[in-house]
Amino acid sequence: MAEGRKEEEAPYPAWTATVEEVAQHHGVDTSTGLTQAQIDSKRARFGYNELEKEPGKSLFALVLEQFDDMLVKVINHRQSQQCATSASRQYNLTCGQSVSTYMANSLLSPQH
Repeated sequence: MAEGRKEEEAPYPAWTATVEEVAQHHGVDTSTGLTQAQIDSKRARFGYNELEKEPGKSLFALVLEQFDDMLVKVINHRQSQQCATSASRQYNLTCGQSVSTYMANSLLSPQH
């Protein structure tokens, strides 16, 4: 049950009815809409018409997602094949240390 929902009832199959039938079922005048009293009454009965909010991702989870990218995986694989070359030494990478680890350490270490 949604957080703001006060009362549970069987859903009205509005998709099978005409506009006039739906308006009559809900007690609404299609030319003027709901009065403020009707709005307050329905809001007290059913709550606000809102979807439940999903919790957001943490900053750490967002950073980790960046390393779950095909390009990073290709770079990691390529780097592991060339760990003894001069390119690896240029970035101070040791054999077995991945580009992801290097990037994470660069992001997390304080700048000198």
